[in-house]
Parts: sequence; structure tokens; C-alpha cells
Amino acid sequence: VLWMAVVVFAATYLLAASVYWVVTRLAVNERARAFKAVSPGMLPPLGILFALLVGFIAVEVWNNYDKAKVAVASEVGMVKWAGILLQGLCALVAIAMVHSDNRLACAIAMTLFATGIALSLLLIAAYSRPFIGEISVRPDLLKQVITSGTTGTQP
Repeated sequence: VLWMAVVVFAATYLLAASVYWVVTRLAVNERARAFKAVSPGMLPPLGILFALLVGFIAVEVWNNYDKAKVAVASEVGMVKWAGILLQGLCALVAIAMVHSDNRLACAIAMTLFATGIALSLLLIAAYSRPFIGEISVRPDLLKQVITSGTTGTQP
């Protein structure tokens, strides 16, 4: 899990740094005014959309492991990953554009959001196969949950 965390966080921060570099280089003269015209009001909806997308994918993985296993191995799984990455990229670009006049605020905001993206990706990737690997759910834990769930029900 440690190596996966290092790779996911490094790749996400590299992506955020690339977006920061491109937007700050482009934010000159007329483009700087155009970037500043991007409304800060669009950031919360982008963040909410990202959170909903991550939430729906995570719930789907946990609700039906057999379907999730097939989806991860198929193109549908790749479309979901592409969707998360594209939504995260859009939010990073919007953050960079909104804060293009203040480089420190831009860097801080992008780093914070990139950390959220990386953590979301890491958790989904780590738990996409909940019964395999270092952080897997063991059968004895599932038996306890099943036993405790059936003792409280009336026949």
C-alpha cells in the first residue's frame, strides 16, 4: 500500500504542478484578465461534482464486489477512472485560473485539492479489491458482521 500511495500522490502532485506552471505562464496581459473573469463561484460545484463522482464509484465498488471486479477489469472501469481524473483536472485548472493573480494562494489551493484527489484515488484503488491484499477484509470479520446482523432480526 505504501508504494501505491507514493505513486498516486507523486503523480497527482506532478499533475497539479504542471497545471500550475501552464496556467501561470499563460496568465499574462489579456489572458490574465480572462482567467480572472472565471468566477470563483464555479469552484464549489466542481468540488461537489468530484466528491459525488468519487462517492458513487466507491459505493458501487463496495455494494457489489462481483460487479466491481468485472468493472475494474473492463473498459467501464477505465471510463470511471478517466472520469475521476478528468473531473479532478478540470477543478485544478479552474482553481489555477481563479487564483492566477496570486501565485502563493494558487499553489496552496491547488496543493490542498490535489491532496484530496490523491487520497480519493488511493482509497478507491486500495479498496477496489476489498478481499485481496494487505488491507483486505478477512472472512472472520465478515462472519462477525453477518452474525451480529442476523441476531437482531425477528423471524
